[in-house]
Amino acid sequence: PLIARFKRDHPKVTLEVTLTERPVDLVADGFDVGVVVPYMITSETTVVRLLERMPFVIVATPHYLRASSTPRNPEQLAEHLFVPMLPSLRRPVITFRSDGADEVTMPLRFEVSSNNPTFNRDMVLQGLGIGIAPRDLVEPELASGKLVRLLTDFQLVDDTVDILLAYSNRALMPAKVRAFIDYAAAFFADLTASR
Repeated sequence: PLIARFKRDHPKVTLEVTLTERPVDLVADGFDVGVVVPYMITSETTVVRLLERMPFVIVATPHYLRASSTPRNPEQLAEHLFVPMLPSLRRPVITFRSDGADEVTMPLRFEVSSNNPTFNRDMVLQGLGIGIAPRDLVEPELASGKLVRLLTDFQLVDDTVDILLAYSNRALMPAKVRAFIDYAAAFFADLTASR
């Protein structure tokens, strides 16, 4: 929606969009601006601006749960398969904060992993395991009942992912880049306010 609305509001701007799920050097790779998550930033000189903190939820299909059981506490996750992000991008563990100061960390067993949250959601929808997904990505499936949330009474330690706007620190920034940066900041501010 961000890109579509920006294009409608700035019809004379030509957009070249590259979708990737890997670390990026904006300058070396020739990008003006990026909407990224923290692991994607490779240069200390990159300027970043927080757009949103997207909460994670733990989800599975009703069919998967009927076939394997519904975990009632974090320890029972050891009995289940997950569809996580690649281990090179995110450690394959899930950590919960208990009532006290202690944390409970469970390793994730998996047979399928990827660097793409949309692909992972689709694999979870196919019943290949439990997913830890950005809430916005699975909201339609939660509303329709295709996915159900798990362990809602337990608090995840790393329960959000930062969505960042990244750009190089250029003194002479093109007007179209400045326009996109301002537009993206306003877009996410409105999105957050409407929740």
